Amino acid sequence: MGSAVWLFLVVVSIHIYIVAAETDPDDNSSLRAVMSEWKNVPSNWGSGDPCDDKWVGIGCTGSRVTSINLPNMKLEGRLVGDIFFLSELKEL
Repeated sequence: MGSAVWLFLVVVSIHIYIVAAETDPDDNSSLRAVMSEWKNVPSNWGSGDPCDDKWVGIGCTGSRVTSINLPNMKLEGRLVGDIFFLSELKEL
């Protein structure tokens, strides 16, 4: 019985960790809208999950995007209104 409880706790812990690492759906949509307007974004943008896959320059706390830090990236494009939906964004 003790082994079954231990296994259950491990599985639940892993599931919680995986779910917590996924980017909030609204943040994910907002970042992808911003990305579609910019040129020269980092090569790992667009594939996978921004927080879980650690997109270059994207900082997350839990599932929320809290910073976008892309110095010297020679980005081109406009800053679309979708960026304002990143409600936990503290640093740009």
